[in-house]
Amino acid sequence: MVAKGNQDAVQKARSEFIAMEIAFQMSQAALAHKEILAPYTGIVSVKRQSSTLMGQVEKSLSENRNVTAGEILMTIDDQSHLTVDVQVDEFDIFRVHSDQPVSITIPALPKEKFTGKVVSISEMGSETGNTYNVRCQLDNPSPRLKVGMSAHVEIPLEEKKGVLLVPVSALVKSQGQYGVYLLGGKEPRFQPVQVGITSDTSAEITQGLAAGQKILRYIPVGLAEGG
Repeated sequence: MVAKGNQDAVQKARSEFIAMEIAFQMSQAALAHKEILAPYTGIVSVKRQSSTLMGQVEKSLSENRNVTAGEILMTIDDQSHLTVDVQVDEFDIFRVHSDQPVSITIPALPKEKFTGKVVSISEMGSETGNTYNVRCQLDNPSPRLKVGMSAHVEIPLEEKKGVLLVPVSALVKSQGQYGVYLLGGKEPRFQPVQVGITSDTSAEITQGLAAGQKILRYIPVGLAEGG
């Protein structure tokens, strides 16, 4: 028979043991979460200390600094899957589709050319409502590329071969008719033409002009207004 005092001591010891075991398990769990594994290979970017326009200071990551839940301490830039976002006009967005090939140039690397493809098309337009975001992924990312660099993206909406092209700057519209100004006489002469597909720099001429004919590349103001 165990005395009541001894029973209380045993119960207290058992409770303390259980509490210590729980604390040990919690410590083990906390220790397991101290090691954070990256989900993929990339370059770690750590937030640096900076001042905002309001005079507040954003603290950078440092040893023994307290952090708050949800605070972004660092990011991992996946250099093997670089993407670029481009805004496409609402009149052209229906001709853009997934896996469509694109050409990409980087102003900071003018001698290098990059290719890619469309990977996603936004279903919602911009705040102005006339452009849609299209995300393109690079096929051949270079180690010299840096996240955040500006890029120019060309998406071929339609392709034709063996067509007659003129610079867009050579086109003028007079009395509702597109045309160019032919050279060869005493003065430039307005020549009506039919225009096919166009880009930012060139226009296809389907009728009214033959290869080899000389035209004005840039239209003087007087000719553009009067025809």
